[in-house]
Amino acid sequence: MHDENDAQKILREVEKRKQRAKDLGIEKVLLCLFFGDGYGSFSAYKIEGASLISDFKKSGDFDNRWCRFILNIKNYFVSCHKSTLQISIDEKKVLTVKMGDSFTPVNDPYISGIEKWWCSEIESFIEGEWVQELKNLIKQIEINEKEEKRKKEENPERIKQLKDDFGIE
Repeated sequence: MHDENDAQKILREVEKRKQRAKDLGIEKVLLCLFFGDGYGSFSAYKIEGASLISDFKKSGDFDNRWCRFILNIKNYFVSCHKSTLQISIDEKKVLTVKMGDSFTPVNDPYISGIEKWWCSEIESFIEGEWVQELKNLIKQIEINEKEEKRKKEENPERIKQLKDDFGIE
């Protein structure tokens, strides 16, 4: 059993690690990848077609959703049960976040137009390369989205249709 001094040390270390998770931008990563539908509900649609992802599966209902995928040969499992989101990698829990009801403004390039995020409490966090892997996934998704937008804008059939629709010679 730990004496009170040990308990205080552990509690201080827990607070440091919670702050480290926030400093690493964990909440913003979660928002972009798993709540990027603009409605604040769990939706992994952004990662579903990402080129870095393989073996993507998802399931669940409104209160209990999950997705599973492989990224950099690691098996990721992300579950969202009511107001708790958990990430496990190769069956080891690396993050648990309890989401609240109030919103806080967030302005960050990872969020791609979404301006709100639930306040949250980090209940568990084990730092690892997975944080950077998810950030790299976001960058890849953003590159893909920009390329798709460019292709759509430069589509010759679309350009011809716009010229016809707006009387441009």
